[in-house]
Amino acid sequence: LGWWEAVIAPLTEAGHAVVGLELSGHGASGHRATYTADLWAHEVLQAIRDVAGGPALLVGHSLGGRVSICAAAADPALVPRLVLVDSPVRRPGAPHRRVLPQRPLPRRTHETLAEAAATFRLRPREPVADTALLDRIAAAAFAEHSDGWSLRADMSVFRRIPDETLATALATYTGPVTLIYGTRSTIVDQPGRDFLAEAHAGSTELVAIEGYHHLTLDQGAEVAGLIAERHALLSTQP
Repeated sequence: LGWWEAVIAPLTEAGHAVVGLELSGHGASGHRATYTADLWAHEVLQAIRDVAGGPALLVGHSLGGRVSICAAAADPALVPRLVLVDSPVRRPGAPHRRVLPQRPLPRRTHETLAEAAATFRLRPREPVADTALLDRIAAAAFAEHSDGWSLRADMSVFRRIPDETLATALATYTGPVTLIYGTRSTIVDQPGRDFLAEAHAGSTELVAIEGYHHLTLDQGAEVAGLIAERHALLSTQP
């Protein structure tokens, strides 16, 4: 369950069917020569068709939220409602604080899993109260290779979805969008929230909760409750 463990557990306990997807270049999924918004959107939509078998509430955190917007715009009938969890949306060309790598990071190897996990850091760096959960995420982030332990993720996945692409997708998607953001987030700011509401062709809901960018960790139960409430609204949508 990894990053979504604290969110998925209360949802499944409440009887919700939840499908977790690791995009290519992330987690245990394979790497590709290149990554695009269309490619990732196709992965998401195919997973919904294959596993959910029909329309579903789509939820994405951070980059996953940006991918979710593109997927929803590509097939709005399959994604009638969208929940973004501290996902950055920016006006194209607007200045913004850069907290993620600007270029692919070199692959680093470690002799043991313990040594590798000790180097794990959140991006952006921020405090986490549930250190046991963070330790599990750190241990699962590495895989053993012939030359040692290294990150599973492909560090070239960053900055693959231009702001212009996201703006176009928002302008064509008319389903309701809920943005759950952390009050102390360094990723989602007021200009970005304003642009989301302006660019989105449908209704936009902004929900602030106490926390930083990685809301799926310490605020998992609260995020799960908000997701469940939006899922219940699917049956009332026209």
